[in-house]
Amino acid sequence: VLDFITAADEAIIVTTPEPTAITDAYGIIKIIATEMATQNMELKLVVNRVSSITEGRKVAERVINIAGQFLSVKVENLGMIYDDPIVGQAAKKQVPFLHLDPKSKAAISLKHIVSRLEGIDFKEGGGGVAGDVVDVAFLVTGDGGDDGDIVLFQQIFEGLGADLGDAAHV
Repeated sequence: VLDFITAADEAIIVTTPEPTAITDAYGIIKIIATEMATQNMELKLVVNRVSSITEGRKVAERVINIAGQFLSVKVENLGMIYDDPIVGQAAKKQVPFLHLDPKSKAAISLKHIVSRLEGIDFKEGGGGVAGDVVDVAFLVTGDGGDDGDIVLFQQIFEGLGADLGDAAHV
């Protein structure tokens, strides 16, 4: 995992509100902070499968505050993605959920995150967000029993117009 992260300029840690996923996210941040302390790695956080904005903010604040307090590491909150049934439907059909329902809560959440990565303003109803992202490591945590995190990972790269061959799921 560290070799993969070392090649990146920034790491995006994707977690869920589940306590085990939050612990995993903190563990990955700790490894990056201790093993790669000499690099200026930008750490960013996405909270996936949230039921509300409040839940997403609470999880992000908890991870960010603990990382800052105990590791002296700055983690940027990129945002959250709603737990949306369209993601599971898209996974079963093996199509990106952005294509299946571009106006779903998950799709709009993802578009906001992509716009933050690109440094542009997202406007609902506007054109798609596209561009090139190079050297970004996505570290996906979770229970491993659901393909939602993998779909999210693929969606981010497809939303950015990058080739999925440029990335790997860890």
